Amino acid sequence: MSRKKTISLIAILVLLVSISILVYFQKSKKANNPASAGIDLKGKAPASVDKSKSEDKNNDSDNKTKTGVKPSESQPTLINIEVPSSQKWGNTPGNIRNFGNLAFQDGYLYFYVPGLMQNNFLQPSIYIHRTKEDGITALTKLKLTTEPVFLNVVGEWIYFCSGDNGELCRIKVNGTELEIIDSKPTINLIVYDNALYYIQWGKLYKSSISNLTEKKLIAENVYYFVLSDDGNTIFYCTLSRGFDGDISNLYYNKIYSVDTNGENLRLIYNSGREMNIEEMMIYKNYIYFKPLEFDVTQMTIKTDFYIGRIDYTSSNPVEEKYITFSSPNIVSSHDIKMNLYDNYLYYTNIDYDSFKTTIYRQNLDDGSIESLAVDNLAFINSGLYCFGHKVYFIGEKSYDRMNSFSQSLYCLDFQNKSILRNDGPSFD
Repeated sequence: MSRKKTISLIAILVLLVSISILVYFQKSKKANNPASAGIDLKGKAPASVDKSKSEDKNNDSDNKTKTGVKPSESQPTLINIEVPSSQKWGNTPGNIRNFGNLAFQDGYLYFYVPGLMQNNFLQPSIYIHRTKEDGITALTKLKLTTEPVFLNVVGEWIYFCSGDNGELCRIKVNGTELEIIDSKPTINLIVYDNALYYIQWGKLYKSSISNLTEKKLIAENVYYFVLSDDGNTIFYCTLSRGFDGDISNLYYNKIYSVDTNGENLRLIYNSGREMNIEEMMIYKNYIYFKPLEFDVTQMTIKTDFYIGRIDYTSSNPVEEKYITFSSPNIVSSHDIKMNLYDNYLYYTNIDYDSFKTTIYRQNLDDGSIESLAVDNLAFINSGLYCFGHKVYFIGEKSYDRMNSFSQSLYCLDFQNKSILRNDGPSFD
């Protein structure tokens, strides 16, 4: 198939994704969403991590390696915000923004990855798995449930949302005592400091772990949200143009902030453009995001792909193109995966011609860049999930979707410069 035909097909798929925004507000079952040459890098900026308490511990030591990529000249001073204790988080805001299919606590990885299971499209339910952090050692099937997403591990409990009817649920980390906390369709669940934050029918709620039956309304008309790295502020996007059925009028191009008690609501940023603010993540006084901009005259996606950022403490935030991508292989913002963990911004650049993907991480304190290249990788069909110095994702070695075992769980260790691939049959 020619490249032009491929680009046309992808553009159609992106429009179909936009249609799913309408479906979300009717059902609210799932969140929307789903470098080698020519990358320009800037800047400085860090975020914090997660883990909670439970079984045996496995610690990563810090060891940061620089490469010769040069940051830009202008590097605004960062506000010194204290990062939270790692034990307060059920999962990181960046991982949850990528649907939270993987979570980590005390040396154990908990995950739901349907693409690894044989004939997974025919299975109404999938197991939550637990392994050591390499993704395969001590593999245990915990619980057969329906599409568990937004996983958060807190002590002896795993909190998650069911992909079937969207119920807010929890089970013990050993796979027992499944409980339905709330039967209403729930998305974007994140647990921080003994509180649950989540969206139901476009409204953002907060509940205490000690009293799950009571919930406090924090904000309305919320499409998705993230927490700041100190856990004190919520940032969220809304659908800005109403519901008149015109796809081109559905954008989440405004960013609001509100305290976790529901006070001090303010508009942070309004792009004023026909665009979506995707993969929003916070580090100190900066908001990092992927813009997806539309050309409404041509009904197409603009091909100016980059990771932007704004200083949310400014009285008049101005968008900065922080990392730009000029690779001809990038035809959609969904080709660019990103996450933010500790003081590192992670992102990908894929070369479809050579079946090679490079994962970068930029130290947001000193601007240094590291990278790991994965050969024989046709496609990344999950988000990036980051814990310590490791990055996890689901990838395919070929486009053979008829092969039920075409997908693998990858584990990239930036500290040891190693790449581990666990193939699908290992999990069946």
